[in-house]
Amino acid sequence: MEYYSRSENNSGDKELLSYHLERTSELCGEFADDFGCKDAGTQLGSFHDLGKATPKFQEVLEHKNHESVNHCAAGALLISNHKRTLLRTMLSDIIYAHHSELNFCSYREFFKSLDEEDNTYNKEYDNHNRRFSASGQEEYKNVVGFKNENGITVKKPEFPFDLNSLNEIELMLLYRMLYSCLVDADWSASAEHNNKNYLEETSGGKLDCDRLIESLNNYRAKLRAKSSSASSINNVRDILFEECVRAAKFASGLFTLTAPTGSGKTLAMLAFSLYHAKETGKRRIIFVLPFLSVIEQNAEIYREICGDVLEIHSQTNYPEEIREMSERFDAPIIVTTSVRFFETLFRNKSSDCRGLHNFSDSVIVFDEAQTLPAELTKATLKAVNALCGLFNSTVVFSTATQPEFSCIEGLEWNPREIVSSKKFLFSETKRTILNMEVSEKVSFEEIAARMSELDSVCCIVNKKAHSYELFNLLKDIDPDGCYHISTDMCVEHRKNTINEIHKKLENKEPCRVVSTSCIEAGVDLDFENMFRALAPLEAIVQSAGRCNRNGKGTGNVTVFVPDKEKLYPTPWYEVSASKVQIVCSRHELDIDNPDHIKEYYETLFSGGGTDNPKLDAAIKERDFSTVSKLYKFIDNSAVNILVPYEKCIDEYNTLKDEAEQHGISKQWIRRAAKISVSCYDREKIKEICEEVFFIIKGEKHHSNWYILNDKKFYDNKAGFHIDDDSSLDYII
Repeated sequence: MEYYSRSENNSGDKELLSYHLERTSELCGEFADDFGCKDAGTQLGSFHDLGKATPKFQEVLEHKNHESVNHCAAGALLISNHKRTLLRTMLSDIIYAHHSELNFCSYREFFKSLDEEDNTYNKEYDNHNRRFSASGQEEYKNVVGFKNENGITVKKPEFPFDLNSLNEIELMLLYRMLYSCLVDADWSASAEHNNKNYLEETSGGKLDCDRLIESLNNYRAKLRAKSSSASSINNVRDILFEECVRAAKFASGLFTLTAPTGSGKTLAMLAFSLYHAKETGKRRIIFVLPFLSVIEQNAEIYREICGDVLEIHSQTNYPEEIREMSERFDAPIIVTTSVRFFETLFRNKSSDCRGLHNFSDSVIVFDEAQTLPAELTKATLKAVNALCGLFNSTVVFSTATQPEFSCIEGLEWNPREIVSSKKFLFSETKRTILNMEVSEKVSFEEIAARMSELDSVCCIVNKKAHSYELFNLLKDIDPDGCYHISTDMCVEHRKNTINEIHKKLENKEPCRVVSTSCIEAGVDLDFENMFRALAPLEAIVQSAGRCNRNGKGTGNVTVFVPDKEKLYPTPWYEVSASKVQIVCSRHELDIDNPDHIKEYYETLFSGGGTDNPKLDAAIKERDFSTVSKLYKFIDNSAVNILVPYEKCIDEYNTLKDEAEQHGISKQWIRRAAKISVSCYDREKIKEICEEVFFIIKGEKHHSNWYILNDKKFYDNKAGFHIDDDSSLDYII
C-alpha cells in the first residue's frame, strides 16, 4: 500500500509519505546543524509523521474519514524506543507536540496509556478527543513495518554538550530550539508541495559583510561631512566606532557596550556586528529594541546603509512572502522588538516557536538593555547566556546605563565590555547640568509656569494622567507653542507631532512639550531644558539624552517630585526611583559618571532576586505551558481602538466601513495599527466604542478591537483620553 503525507496539490499530485519524511529530515538536520545538533534534527524529521502510515490517516486524505486524527503519537513512541531517558523523552515530546504546543500534561497522559506488555497505546482517542491513527498492536506493527522498509532507525544523536549538565533554562531552550527546527522543516517541506520555490522566496539570503562594511563607512563619511555637532561629540563618536571595530575580533560570546547617549551607538553597534559577523562567520544580525519609536528610527538608518532590513513587530504590513520570512526570522539583518524576541524564547506553541532556531549562530544586539522587566530579569539573562554558550550566538547589551546584573543572586553574568574608555567618553559628552529638586514636592501649576518662561523645554512625567493634566495647564498659558506626546495618541499622530516639534526646534521657535516616558529612548529630539518627574536612574539618564543632544553649550535637567498621591505606574518603578534618592543622600549624583550608575544598580539589586516566584517554579518543573503564560513582557489585556485622527480621517472611514460591512481580518488589523490606540478600561470602552468582529462562515467572533465613533474622545492635540492610566506608557 502506498502511503501519502497530504492531499493533492494544485496540479493534482500527491506527496509520498516517504518523500515528505526524507525532505523534512534533511531540512530539520540542516536547521539544527547551526548549533551542532544535526543528528537530533535529522532523526526528528525522519520520525515525526510516521503515524500517517496507517489506513485511518489515509482515509482522512481520501475524505472517507472526517474525524480529527492524531498522527503524532506513533512517531513519538517509536523514537523513544520504549525508553524514557532524558534524550528519548525530549525527542519524543517534540514529535508529539509538532502540530500543537509543548505541554507535558498531554504527553504524560499519552504515556500512561501505553500497554505494559507490548508498549503500544491501547486507547482509541487522546485526551483532546482525537482518534489515534494507530492504536493497538496490529496497527502499531504496520507503522513499524513502514519504518523498517524505509530504513528509518533509532540512533543515539551526538550533541556538542552534555545534556545531563544543562540547567532547566538551558534544557528548555534546547527543547524549543529543536522543536523550532522540526516545526519549520515540516511547514516548509509541506509548502514546497504547492510551491517548489517556497524556501527560496521566504529566505532573506546571505549576509554580505564586506559590501555592508563598505556601505557603512561611506555613510559615516557623508554624515561626518555634514555634521552640526560639536567637535568633541564627533571625536567621541569616532572613538566609540573604532573601539567597536577592534572588539569585533574577539571570539563569540557575551558583550556589553556601555556608552553615553548621543555618542553614536546606532552606527557603532552596526560596525561591531558586521565586523564580528565577518570574523566569526555568523549568519545574521538581529537588533532587538524596546520601543517601536526606536525601531522606526534605527531601521530607517540601517535600511539606508544596508538596503533590505526586515522589521518584525506588530505594526508591519508586509505582503505574504515577506510575512512568512518574518515568521521564520530568516533575513541577513533583522530589527525587532524586545517583546517579540524574548517572548519567542519562552513560548511553547508551534506557530510562536517556528523561527526560534534562526536565533542561533547570529549576532544579537539588545539596545537600551536597561528596559528588561524586573520580574523576568533572571530567567531572561539565563536564556541569553544559553544563546551564547549552547547556540553559538554573540549577544551584546548596549546602553548608557549598563545594569550590574552580576549583583543578582543566583545569576552568572560575565560579559566582556567593548568600550575600554567609557569614563572618558562619559566625561567628554557631558552636556547637561543636573538639578535634583527632590527634597519637597512641586505642583504641576508651578512646573507649567516655569516651562512657560522657557522657549525650548520638555517635561517627562511617569503617568499618562499626569501628562494630560500638565499639558492642559501649559496649554492655558501658551495654546500655540505647546505639544503633548503619549501612547494615547495613535502612531501617525505621534509621528506628525514629533515632526512638528523638530521643525519648531530647528527654527528656534518657542516649543514646550509634555510627554510620558515614550520619548525617553531613541526619539531624536533636542531641547535646551528638561524637567523630569523622579524616576528610576535609567529613565532620568534617557530623559537627559533629549537635552542639548548635540553638545552646543550646556543644557539644564531638573528632577522634581510631583505633589500627587500616586506617583508611579508600578511597584518596581517606585522601588527603583527610591534607590535614586538613596544614592543622592550619599553624595551629589552625577549621571555622567559610570561609577554612580554602577552604585545605583548595586543598591537596586542588593535586595535579592526579582523574578516572579511562580515563573521560577514553573521553570524548575519544566512546565512549558505555564512558563509561556507567565513570561509576558507587557500586559496584553488591553483592547485596541481605531480612532478618528483628523489627518487620517479618510483611512479611518474606509476601515470603519469595511469592519462594519464585512468584519475585520489580519490584514485589516495591520492597516489599522497606525491609527489605533490601546486601553485597559474595558467597561468604559464598551460604553463609548463599537465592537467589531471577525466573521467566519457567517458567524461573529470577538476580536478585541473597537471603533471610536465619538470624536469628542479623541483630541487632535492630546489624543484619546478617558482617565485610563494603568500601565507604563512605552511604545512597544
